[in-house]
Amino acid sequence: MTQYIHLLSNSGVGLPTDLWVPSTDRVKPQNSRQYAVGVAQSLDQNIEITVEAYYKSLQNIIDFEEGESLLTPSSDAFDERVVSGKGKSQGIELFVRKKSGKLTGWLSYTLAKTTGTFENINRGRPFPFRYDRRHDLAIVGSCLLKKHIMLSASWVFASGNAITLPVSRAQRAPGLLTQFSSTTIESASGRNQFRLDPYHRMDVSITWKKDKKWGQRWLSVGAYNLYSSANPFYVTVAAEGSADRKIIQHALFPFIPFARYAFNFKFAMPPNCKIVYLALVIILCIACTNELEIDLPKPPVRIVVNSVLNPDSTGILIHLTEEKSVLESKQGQGTNSNVTR
Repeated sequence: MTQYIHLLSNSGVGLPTDLWVPSTDRVKPQNSRQYAVGVAQSLDQNIEITVEAYYKSLQNIIDFEEGESLLTPSSDAFDERVVSGKGKSQGIELFVRKKSGKLTGWLSYTLAKTTGTFENINRGRPFPFRYDRRHDLAIVGSCLLKKHIMLSASWVFASGNAITLPVSRAQRAPGLLTQFSSTTIESASGRNQFRLDPYHRMDVSITWKKDKKWGQRWLSVGAYNLYSSANPFYVTVAAEGSADRKIIQHALFPFIPFARYAFNFKFAMPPNCKIVYLALVIILCIACTNELEIDLPKPPVRIVVNSVLNPDSTGILIHLTEEKSVLESKQGQGTNSNVTR
């Protein structure tokens, strides 16, 4: 299969950002080959079971070079800041469905692994894509409590997204600062080497159905994310006073109740008639934050050397600073030395 658009994702700290870009003279269309084998079986004409295994190879996939991202200020086109590589995806899928009876529903589970390999990224070693989901589980069920009352619930679980976090930082030489650059240089131990907390939530609803002369009336009430799970959306590195810096995990939509009213007519309405639907939606959009517990590896003791050559002078500015953990709030000021040419 050939695809002429590519997905570029920001897998670092900050808001997650995706960008679809087209193929160009420098970026070739991506190709893939997929192989799948599966088996399906019905039990008592009420339960269906499907098991499938797949393997997919990917060619000409793209990703940002080291140090580049969607938010990096640059006048270069996107195809001058990306590199091409290859990847693979493999996994096993299980699907079980109960079709009839007072209790109906289905269960699906996927065990998968998706990695990419680029010559100039992560030292040529394979790394997981941002949306690599090692485990993905969904359970959906509906129970007919009475003739006109239906209780429904669903629960989903998925492994956290892979992200790139800085583990150390050093001060940038004053002569290298521009209006777009930061005063510190941060480095990571590898691409997408950490994962956010797993994503999980439960949704419930209860529906009352009543037959009317012209059709059926439906009234539903329920809740999205019933137990208000603070599912991670993105992370930031922040400092609080003089204490050590912390990695903060941000979440959205902890709990959303809802109500729905619908009327299904039994006959076709005349063309000049209008069907009126009354919907009541209560939405709570509350952003939640909590400290993310990740054990960052301790960086080795290293001295970072930044040198600036000024063509208008006869000297070279050499700036020395010690590289420290990204979570340490206090950073050395560094030492400046002028060397005469």
